[in-house]
Amino acid sequence: MKGSKNICGDRIREARIGRVKQQIEVAVELNLARTTYADIENGNRPIYDKDLKLISQYLDIDVRWFLDMNGAEEPIFPEENKRKKRVR
Repeated sequence: MKGSKNICGDRIREARIGRVKQQIEVAVELNLARTTYADIENGNRPIYDKDLKLISQYLDIDVRWFLDMNGAEEPIFPEENKRKKRVR
C-alpha cells in the first residue's frame, strides 16, 4: 500500500472489509451519508480529524495505522475476511 495516493482511504477500506462491514453499516453507525463515506475511502473527499477518530474507534484500529505513522500496530484480520467479496 505504500506509495498510494490515498493511503488513509485504502486503509479505511481494508479495515472495514477486515471487520466484515459494509459501507452502509459504517456510514449509518457514524451518522455519515454512504456516499460521503465512499468518497472518503476512494480519496474523493478529505477526511476530517473527528471522522477519522470515529472510524478508528468504530473499527477498533489505531488511528496512526490509517495515517501510515510510525509506531502504529498492524491490525490483524482473519484471512477469510480478507477474501470476502462485496455484497451487491
